[in-house]
Order: sequence, then structure tokens, then C-alpha cells
Amino acid sequence: MNAKVAILIPTLNRHEFLERIVCYYRDIQSAHPIYIGDASAESYQPRIKQLVQNSLIDVTYFHWPRLNERKTLTSLAKNAAVDGQEFIALHGDDDFFVPHSL
Repeated sequence: MNAKVAILIPTLNRHEFLERIVCYYRDIQSAHPIYIGDASAESYQPRIKQLVQNSLIDVTYFHWPRLNERKTLTSLAKNAAVDGQEFIALHGDDDFFVPHSL
């Protein structure tokens, strides 16, 4: 069984890392949905949309300014559950997963 695992990525003021992660998953055409919770003061959503435009990856971006990491993760998990995601994995904004290992 090849279940999809929602990848939850909380971040704060580390847009360079976030861009690198999104490009990585886009380039390998990961089938796993990605949920980004950005607690930075400024939204990075336009750039993320640009990076995934015309790609097959599923990225959902939330901008929650000044939300702490625990609340960001909780909110991401709730949103993934509402979307019907059965499995989730916490992903640091400077980490990578090998999609076939999830």
C-alpha cells in the first residue's frame, strides 16, 4: 500500500530554507501533500505559488504571523485532518524526506 503522508512544515523567517524544500519536492515530483505553516511577519505565499506553478505537487500554505511552533503544528495537523489526511509527518524547515521512505 502506498499511502500518502501529509508533510507538515512549520517555519519562521527562514524563507530561503522553505524555498529550497519546495523546489526539492517539486523537482522529485513528490506525491505527498505539503502543508506549510509560516509564522513570519511577512507572507511568502506568492513566491511559493510561483515555485509550484505548473507542477504536480500539492502545497497548502498558511500564513499565521507570530504563532508559536506548537500552535502552528497543531493548526497544520488539524487542517490536514480536515482535508482527509490519515497520516502526517513533522518536517523541519531545514530537513528533507525521501518520499519513498514515508
